[in-house]
Amino acid sequence: MDSQGDPRIHNEPLIVDRRLGAANADLTHRSRPVTHWGQLVGVFVVYSAAVSLNVDIILEPAVGSAYVVRLTRLVLVADTTAWWLPEKDLRLAQGDVVRVDAPAGGASVTATASIYIDSGRTRFEGLEELLLPWLVRVR
Repeated sequence: MDSQGDPRIHNEPLIVDRRLGAANADLTHRSRPVTHWGQLVGVFVVYSAAVSLNVDIILEPAVGSAYVVRLTRLVLVADTTAWWLPEKDLRLAQGDVVRVDAPAGGASVTATASIYIDSGRTRFEGLEELLLPWLVRVR
């Protein structure tokens, strides 16, 4: 964290795109396009109540829609929280966008999607320290 409380890795800013969806509505959330290059650190999806559904994480490359690919599918079964941390470095090129497709969870159920992108480094020393309080809270 820097002096303003913003997350940082290797003293580089960690880009965080977060969106809260409306109750009983599908949530499609796109990250800001990568400006130079970056790496996908992780994606977190939290529903306000337990749900059973699938959440897709999709890469929309800047080179065009013919190259759109689903990176993974998160399966929630009577759960409120799902996250994905890529096992290998997932580099993003300039203009790439990460999309989260989270279906509606039901009446009065909202969803929040957060996409974390490292804007400057290839390794994530200190990532565990940054995410541990969040992971402990949701377990």
